[in-house]
Amino acid sequence: MNEHIDFADAARRAADRLAPSLDPGLRAAVEQELTRDPLDTRPERVFEPVSFAAFIVSLASFGWTVYRDLKKDRDSARADRRETEARLAVFLREDESFAAGRLPAGMTTEQESLILSAVAAEIVAADAP
Repeated sequence: MNEHIDFADAARRAADRLAPSLDPGLRAAVEQELTRDPLDTRPERVFEPVSFAAFIVSLASFGWTVYRDLKKDRDSARADRRETEARLAVFLREDESFAAGRLPAGMTTEQESLILSAVAAEIVAADAP
């Protein structure tokens, strides 16, 4: 299984899930961000579709790595899908080294929770048997 495709697909599906609540153009912004070279520009600190899409893509990429590590843990591997999604979302929320400096300015706690839950759910779904 190609990990790049899996995290990219998870980012796309998370954008589709979040678009009705946050921004109808989110899917297009995520597609644009997936093709962008991260060394070309610095991410903006404004809560707008491009910076938001960059956040979702980086969250999906990092979350995919965390998820693969969680699956190696015997107890985590036995957890049901919802429990795994919740555990991944909590880990992403609590990992200060990841979240520091990446949350778009103006994002509410409710929006952050919605995003983390959606990305975690799509990562777990991407690896479903």
